[in-house]
Amino acid sequence: MKAIVLNTAFAACFFLAAGTLGAQQASARHPDMRSNSLYTEIGGNIGDFSVNYDRLIGKATLVRIGYGTLSDTYGDCFGIGLVSACEGSVNASLVGLTVGRLFGRRHMAEIGAGGAFGTVTEERISFIGASTSEKETVTTVTATIGYRWQGTGRMLMRAGFTPSYVVSGETENYPKGLAYSIGASLGFAF
Repeated sequence: MKAIVLNTAFAACFFLAAGTLGAQQASARHPDMRSNSLYTEIGGNIGDFSVNYDRLIGKATLVRIGYGTLSDTYGDCFGIGLVSACEGSVNASLVGLTVGRLFGRRHMAEIGAGGAFGTVTEERISFIGASTSEKETVTTVTATIGYRWQGTGRMLMRAGFTPSYVVSGETENYPKGLAYSIGASLGFAF
């Protein structure tokens, strides 16, 4: 199963990047569209919150790199203000790399695939104060199917469906397998 997912992700990235190999003009699809973008994303491919940079290559191919974090608590939480106790928490830091394709001019469909890697730390806290910690390296294969608007100015907005598959780095509350998310982004192009 792991080999099928990795081969499919590699084939998708190759297919998306192959469209630019024959391009002889490096200008954007629309004359007003800028080639670089910097934006923040809530949800999406690489966690609860991420900061991303993408570069338009050729007429419609995007290469994106981003850094994201994920934080979650589980169990019975109780307390007031700064004094509280939970059974545990999961924290992740991920770096993602995707290759995507744009369809349209100003209102665009965005389809992409790639992967992310980083660390996941799971900490279990007992009610008497003792804690244990487990740290794993995580690798995911991810995709994006979404909408992108980049106007004539510098503003950029994105929204999309972002499925991912955790290939390695399983912890009890961050298991291997398929996960789904949606993401919304806001940033600027330059």
